Amino acid sequence: VERVFVTPGNGGIAQENRRNVQAMDLDGIIRLAHTEYIDLVIVGPEAPLVGGLVDRLEAAGVRAFGPTAAAARLEGSKSWMKSFCVENAIPTAAWRYADTYRKAADIIPVWQHMNHGIPPVIKADGLCGGKGAVVPKTLEEALAAARTMLRGDAPFGEAGRIIVIEDRLIGHECSVMALCAHLDYRLLPLSRDHKRAHSGDTGPNTGGMGGYSPL
Repeated sequence: VERVFVTPGNGGIAQENRRNVQAMDLDGIIRLAHTEYIDLVIVGPEAPLVGGLVDRLEAAGVRAFGPTAAAARLEGSKSWMKSFCVENAIPTAAWRYADTYRKAADIIPVWQHMNHGIPPVIKADGLCGGKGAVVPKTLEEALAAARTMLRGDAPFGEAGRIIVIEDRLIGHECSVMALCAHLDYRLLPLSRDHKRAHSGDTGPNTGGMGGYSPL
């Protein structure tokens, strides 16, 4: 590797390696790739992946690392991903979806009653930078999360116009990622991140408070 550019970058990256093109400026990123004669673009954020940046780069003759828009839809819509899992017999937590608060308010209390008083997890359907899941302790917290998301309040916005209501799974969580090319794949080492703020996992979910690998 002779040169590395990062865009838009941050204060921890040398100024000469940074370019001022925002992640969702897909045309700008393609122009940058051509201007700087970039051989490979590695796409980090979720939003440009869902927006089709990899597809656009490949169409422009630039190699890109990351899922196509069709594959990134698994990340871009939780309700679509859950339906995909059910249709393809992929194990996933039991779930329902709601697009109005009235529907959510009908589902959540019944769900909690059927699960021995444990409230369901409430998730915004769209991209929220890792902050789209609420793990409530009480029925009131679950209903409040559903109301906030469906109203489009910050930080959810349009991502919360549909919500996923699903079983709360108790146990150890880990991330299993694979690099895929057609039918070939290579597993990366398992990793685990800390989602919840404050000591003892007592705070709200975040985009990640740190992680470690291997487990």
